[in-house]
Amino acid sequence: MVVPKKILSVNLKLAVEGVEYIQYSSNRNLLDGDITIFCPTLPHFPKMASRPNRMTDESVSNFTKYTGHWSEQIMDAFTSGKCVCVLLTKPESVTKPSGYTSDSYAAIPFDLKLKEVSGAALKPATGVPYMAEYIESFKTELKYQCLVETNEVQPLLVTKTGEKIVGGYISNDNGGLVLFLPMLDFKRTQWDIDEVKSREEYDEELGQFSSRFLSQIVKLRQKIFSSTNETPVPEWSNGSQYRSKIETELIDEISAISSSLAKLEEQKQAVGQLLKKENSLKKLLYEQGGLLESSIVEALRILGFQAEGYHSGTSEFDVLFDSEEGMFLGEAEGKDTKAINTTKVRQLVTNSLECFELKGEHPKGVLFGNPQRLTEPKDRTETFTEKCMEIAKLYKYSLVLTAELYKAATYVKESNDMAYAKECRSLIINTESGLVLFPDPSLHKDTATNLASTKA
Repeated sequence: MVVPKKILSVNLKLAVEGVEYIQYSSNRNLLDGDITIFCPTLPHFPKMASRPNRMTDESVSNFTKYTGHWSEQIMDAFTSGKCVCVLLTKPESVTKPSGYTSDSYAAIPFDLKLKEVSGAALKPATGVPYMAEYIESFKTELKYQCLVETNEVQPLLVTKTGEKIVGGYISNDNGGLVLFLPMLDFKRTQWDIDEVKSREEYDEELGQFSSRFLSQIVKLRQKIFSSTNETPVPEWSNGSQYRSKIETELIDEISAISSSLAKLEEQKQAVGQLLKKENSLKKLLYEQGGLLESSIVEALRILGFQAEGYHSGTSEFDVLFDSEEGMFLGEAEGKDTKAINTTKVRQLVTNSLECFELKGEHPKGVLFGNPQRLTEPKDRTETFTEKCMEIAKLYKYSLVLTAELYKAATYVKESNDMAYAKECRSLIINTESGLVLFPDPSLHKDTATNLASTKA
């Protein structure tokens, strides 16, 4: 194998002498390597005791730190003419305490749009016959765990049927290359099940396997650029002694433009965060679970309630909110295509008793529903089932459609019409055993405008 001057391997131990292994939690600089192998599989992150599917605040902090570091390092290596090989593993989803989800590919600075699909039948993509050698080298260990659904990646490996991308690359004019290849089974290869082999023989064959893999990466790097009549730019050719005056001026100009673009990108991200925050109420229209609950809390605060999700060591309520009129307990549910059934209203009954034991006060129950959440609100035909309404009537619970709550909260947020907000609070408080019907914001807006004109 023609070995590059330095090979780094992040989150994957390769049994090859001279390859530097780097832990996922490391802050190592990838510019020190010529080729980097990157495995995006996440390390263990502790979860919340009350919500085992969600990470703790400390886990979120570490996840953000690690993925942010590697995203930056991979992009720096790419723009600097280095080669990074990302091994495509099954995407691992993570959920933050707020309900926001991310995944293991947050560390990759490209929009891959991965779809979790597994298989073993693949072939070289059109125009890259040299991938046949790669397939032949690992035919018993080569299995894909996801499809790549983006035009940004140039295909190298595709499924035999349908020609869906399972391996590809992104390159730049500076010799930078990011390979995306299916993960190979380095831990459980064909010789691992042969019980007659000694540990020494196993280690030797594993080392040969790893060396064969690295050799293929080196070859792929050469062939990808040679197939486009490009040769990776040698680092020594970038030295000042080989630069003309005009080239130096152009490089300085590019540097200045890059600096400006970086500032614009920061501004874009800041505005994007503002837009994301501004759009958070929209989740009342289409979300479910924790994200729906968070949006309900935000909407209730806009209407003048003190609201929060309640999580303690033993108790967990979707929404706990109050005002001068008293305390309220809310449960929330979203349904893809159906009406809201009795599941959550029964849970509301149980939680109301539990809340009384904790707070010493009987809360008024409110069931927030987002039925047929994947259908545009104007086309929805279902609300709450009859049985659900019967239970709500028995316990004098209010029923609130989150799509209607969205209209009310958005209007108050934009107009600061506190009279309307008070009217909405009154309806939630005083509606018993039925659907809360908020006033039409457009009609209320006209009334508020007329009153303002009269006072003027």
